Amino acid sequence: MTEELSNFPAILYSGLWLLKTLGLLQKDYKDVDVKIIVLITNVPPTFMLKIIRGDSKIEILEAVTSLEDLDNVKSDGYISLTSQVFLDGVEGVLKGIKNKLVFIKGEALKYL
Repeated sequence: MTEELSNFPAILYSGLWLLKTLGLLQKDYKDVDVKIIVLITNVPPTFMLKIIRGDSKIEILEAVTSLEDLDNVKSDGYISLTSQVFLDGVEGVLKGIKNKLVFIKGEALKYL
């Protein structure tokens, strides 16, 4: 099950692993090929979440440390937020968007 991940990349990997194990990732994302960067501004590392035809992978992006760095990496979109906003769940993210604490770019985020 595990990749050598920790912190937020490990949390998302674990959730995706469970969806994959239950067959839900293949069922709901069998035709999806998307790469989304997640930058938790106060807790490195930045990582890329890849969903490729019902499978998933997390890639660590050590070179990406700020919002400005995100445009240098080929992806379908990104989300940049603090750990507290992330941990507050959907309500926290929506509040963060309203208060300009969360930055989102790209069509790919409709899959999140």
